[in-house]
Amino acid sequence: MSRPLRLAYSQPTRIQLAGEIDPMQMSDIRPRLERLANEATGDVLVDLSQTELLDSSGIGALVFLYKRLAARGCRLMLAGVGGQPLDLLRMLRLDRIIPMQADERQEQRPSPVFAAAA
Repeated sequence: MSRPLRLAYSQPTRIQLAGEIDPMQMSDIRPRLERLANEATGDVLVDLSQTELLDSSGIGALVFLYKRLAARGCRLMLAGVGGQPLDLLRMLRLDRIIPMQADERQEQRPSPVFAAAA
């Protein structure tokens, strides 16, 4: 099983989240994100290209990281966002707050349509 979080220290610091980011994975990831939020000296790029599922615990971690970095004058950016994570981030309108670059392969797929109940 691959690790759900991989850090690469460069500018910007790059984080790759992989697989399903759910409460079980977040228990392993959270301490590293907290340390990164406290120690980052520049912008942070989170690569979600290998993320299949992002739930509320993952959203909470991204918002936490965004706020902590912003308080230190740094930025959080998302890259490779597609599939369910992209749909959820758009639904929550976080794409309007956190700069993100969608996965080009996902841009070709139609957005889900929600029908109003009659």
